[in-house]
Amino acid sequence: MANKPYPARLHPKAPKPASAVLPSREAVLAFIEESPQKVGKREIAQAFGIKGSDKIELKRLLKDLQEEGVIEKDRSGLRKAGRLPPVVVADIDTRRDRDGELVARPAQWDPEAGPAPIITVLMPRGIDDSKKLSAATRAELCARLMACAQVGIGIVEADEIDRLNIHWATMKAMTLAVEALAVPPGHVLVDGNRLPRWSHPATALVGGDAISRSIAAASIVAKHTRDRIMIDHAAAAVIAYLHRQLSVLKHEIHLHPGRLRVAHDVGRRLAQHQ
Repeated sequence: MANKPYPARLHPKAPKPASAVLPSREAVLAFIEESPQKVGKREIAQAFGIKGSDKIELKRLLKDLQEEGVIEKDRSGLRKAGRLPPVVVADIDTRRDRDGELVARPAQWDPEAGPAPIITVLMPRGIDDSKKLSAATRAELCARLMACAQVGIGIVEADEIDRLNIHWATMKAMTLAVEALAVPPGHVLVDGNRLPRWSHPATALVGGDAISRSIAAASIVAKHTRDRIMIDHAAAAVIAYLHRQLSVLKHEIHLHPGRLRVAHDVGRRLAQHQ
């Protein structure tokens, strides 16, 4: 007797796909510690490919880590216990540490997390009003700032300055600089008496170079960037001029053999400039 197929409702069910393996405690802690951005359950689930009911197990794991005091949770997300979040508002102390560096403390700190950590403000020595510094000193300080700080640079070209006017072009350049930062700022200090139309908490300081070392540092980067742009434009103009002169000399060599040596010298210098 031939076997009859199962009725549709009696067909054996397809096996459920195997659930994703939850990451280890160590892997979760390493991810939280190394991430530069806000971290929560959703970000961890996306990073490790955790879906469906496995998210419940992830939630239990995170709760256990919190209860054990291994990780902490606040509005900025999860972080390793006793560590500052990626962005923190701090009060800079008027005193300095034994090495002469500025120190700061978090403006808000949960006493249950232990003593508030002391933050060393690592600022290259020599930071001052950029107008008082030579171009060489600005270049050296700019390189050191780029190596130790989050730096955002905003540039508005000449044609756009003509279209917007200098005031609104300045506002746009400041906005572009803030948007170029890898980490959103907690508070922005602006050198001047006007603020761009943005949502960032900010304070305008007239004569900010002399009041704030942060503004003085930003001004050094801005002036060095301006100097490099002007030098590049000047170099391009010189090279274009040398190209034109070399072309003229090449065409006149057959009439003036004595100019062959001059053409050779100009060509050698042009190659050095390039």
